[in-house]
Amino acid sequence: MVEATSKAPMSGGIGAWTKASNGHFVVTFRKYRFDATGAYVGSTVINEDDVVAAGGQSYDGTATTKLLDPSGAVVNTFTSTSHAVRMS
Repeated sequence: MVEATSKAPMSGGIGAWTKASNGHFVVTFRKYRFDATGAYVGSTVINEDDVVAAGGQSYDGTATTKLLDPSGAVVNTFTSTSHAVRMS
């Protein structure tokens, strides 16, 4: 999967999703963070569990986000929720 973003100075996300069961899809992707000079300052890894509604027109999900420093050590973790509706 690919995620586009306008949140500079961060890259878009790249990762993969898999179908789990009962309408659940598990998504894992990584973004790369940079400071104002363009130097690499770490990455962000998001693990998300989304549940597609009957009919496939929307989904709701929960995610755990980990902020990593350049060596890969976790410096912060937080959770969030999402909701999306299919564009027509």
